[in-house]
Amino acid sequence: METTQRHLHRKYGPVVRIAPNELSFSTPAAARDIFTVGKGYHKTDFYSVFPPPGNPDLFTEVNEAVHATKKRIASTAYSMASMLEMEPIIDSTSKILIKRLEEEFIAREKRPCDLGKWLHFYAFDVLGEVAFSQQFGFLKAGADVGDTIHGVEDTLSYFSIIGQIPEYHKLALGNPLVNLISKPKGSLITKIAMGEIQRRKAMENGELTRKDLLSRLFSAAEQHPGRFTEMDVFSIAHGAVFAGSDSTASTMQSTFYHVLQSPATYAKLLEEINDKIAAGLLSDPVQYSEAISMPYFQAVLKEAMRMRPGVGISMTRHVPDGGAQIDGQFYPGGTRVGVNAWVVHEDKQVFGEDANIFRPERWLEANSKCMERHLYHVSLSRSIGYYLC
Repeated sequence: METTQRHLHRKYGPVVRIAPNELSFSTPAAARDIFTVGKGYHKTDFYSVFPPPGNPDLFTEVNEAVHATKKRIASTAYSMASMLEMEPIIDSTSKILIKRLEEEFIAREKRPCDLGKWLHFYAFDVLGEVAFSQQFGFLKAGADVGDTIHGVEDTLSYFSIIGQIPEYHKLALGNPLVNLISKPKGSLITKIAMGEIQRRKAMENGELTRKDLLSRLFSAAEQHPGRFTEMDVFSIAHGAVFAGSDSTASTMQSTFYHVLQSPATYAKLLEEINDKIAAGLLSDPVQYSEAISMPYFQAVLKEAMRMRPGVGISMTRHVPDGGAQIDGQFYPGGTRVGVNAWVVHEDKQVFGEDANIFRPERWLEANSKCMERHLYHVSLSRSIGYYLC
């Protein structure tokens, strides 16, 4: 979809009809009109096909009032402050990644390394620690444990396609008979999530040695009985790892890919790193507080997320009853409207005439604040993906 929609907008302009009652927009102004909270643009049935059907998470909840309540209650668990408390644990997983790469590739010269695959393993194990205080074992095994990554990719592909024709979902995976015949196995993520929830419920106060996403969500449920349930705890924690692992991995993969594809960028980034090391300003592993003080590294990261945002499909909404203005043009109520981040990130008025190429230096120029307002990258709570990079 990201490839097709970019092609269509390059050919036809800022508004393209991609279905009988659906419009795709390319401008940041349109994105702001559609996604600003409180304007009455409700989520479409695209979201109805995603699990769990009986208890939506923060992504699939279509009731704006319920979504706002869940988001507010879960916000502490998702905050950057919470991530920083987990920094030592994340650092330990980073050390395991480096050790495994040294064992598998550095010690065996000329052996090819699929770095993208190992970054995916790393993302899963980090998110296992962040969410459930345990790794999934991908780095240790050097393999896709339980075919989990493959299963996540297949599942996300299915939902991204069936979400465009949600009425067909009841004939496929939304059909109980299909699931009965195929007898799907529970995923590793689901098994660990359910197991940890049961284990936490049986714990005595004080047994848990550190706060992770699951424990923070349990605390939120205790503080808001009736408004935030155990099923909310499960669906949000499970969704954070299920979808967050893929988008977080893609953010890291994009960063490494573009840096390695650009010798000039690589050299400039290495120079900044070496200068910081020479000045005694970088720890091993590098701390978040140190990384955010590296202007060129931050520019590289933002540019990688601009070039390849974590989600490549339109997030569709319905125009409010009575119609509304989108980027200065009136559209009737009920029209399906959406914006694809891949398309918006090519907007030349915001990102420059060379918006279609990787150039981190743009983030060090005068227009950087405007560009940051229109950077629609999606990772686990944004903060986790940003933190890991």
